[in-house]
Amino acid sequence: MDWATKHAEDLLNSTGRTLPKFIRADVSQQNESAARLFAKMGMRAVRYEEDLIRSLENIPEIRVPSEYTITTWDMARNEEARTVKNLAFDDHWGSTPTSSEMWLQLTQGSTARIGHSFFALNQKNEIVGLLLTHRFESDDELLGMKIGWIDKLATLAEHRKQSIGKNLLRHALSSYLSDGLTHAALTVDTQNPTGAYGLYESIGFSFFRGKVTFELSTAQTI
Repeated sequence: MDWATKHAEDLLNSTGRTLPKFIRADVSQQNESAARLFAKMGMRAVRYEEDLIRSLENIPEIRVPSEYTITTWDMARNEEARTVKNLAFDDHWGSTPTSSEMWLQLTQGSTARIGHSFFALNQKNEIVGLLLTHRFESDDELLGMKIGWIDKLATLAEHRKQSIGKNLLRHALSSYLSDGLTHAALTVDTQNPTGAYGLYESIGFSFFRGKVTFELSTAQTI
């Protein structure tokens, strides 16, 4: 841990950026020994995330306002989708803008499932929300479930409270079911400012497992 902390500090201080710098580590809520080690190193718990899960039985019917439509993800609009994701996550704790290179990895990597991913469009045909799905087949036997993972769910701030997120989720759940999957899962910050946790609970998601983010503020800023 001493080596890792020093190496992290060196990397942070090599950026030349004048922002506060933090070292962060995630640990399962069940891993008490790791939590004690991080605390001993001066790190403090700053955030709690939970993986939520639901079976694909009894998918709810949700009415979408007439001014919005849900469509399958269009890779020709992938850069527009990246911009929407970055804007939508701007008010989320710990979120940083996703680069074009990282976005390509997220949307074209081996676990991405664009056929199970969706856009929400307004009447001007602009993307105002999105849902990106990932799939990890190697986990099926271990978990005894076939899970579609909702990697990103985003709605632009000015279009929230319009059931866009719920409708994106409903389309994804139906798509997973038609492909023979058994469950849907996602990760949520328990302190998400948009009320996402309550949204997921309202359509049947429940606790699966959790993790804690520990943080250490470095003494140096450039």
